[in-house]
Amino acid sequence: MTTRPTDNAFPLHSTDFFDEKPIGSTTHHGLSKREYFAAIALQGLLASTHWEFCKIDDVWEHQAPSLEDFAEIAVEQADKLIEELSISTRSLQR
Repeated sequence: MTTRPTDNAFPLHSTDFFDEKPIGSTTHHGLSKREYFAAIALQGLLASTHWEFCKIDDVWEHQAPSLEDFAEIAVEQADKLIEELSISTRSLQR
């Protein structure tokens, strides 16, 4: 099974009822896996106290990253995690 960035992290399927009889179903898609993984990564980055030096535009600087830098790093980490999960899953299927 491949992990794709657009897969839903926590899809919820529910049945709609009227007078105690099912009349249809609804799917709530919620966050994509990419959005969810990026949010978790961003939470960890912002909680870290080890940002004395950071690499901005390929230069190591003695300052904390900007919020934009944190967001960019979080999305890059999410993309890398999805890539690695897809590779790991493919190798397990062999």
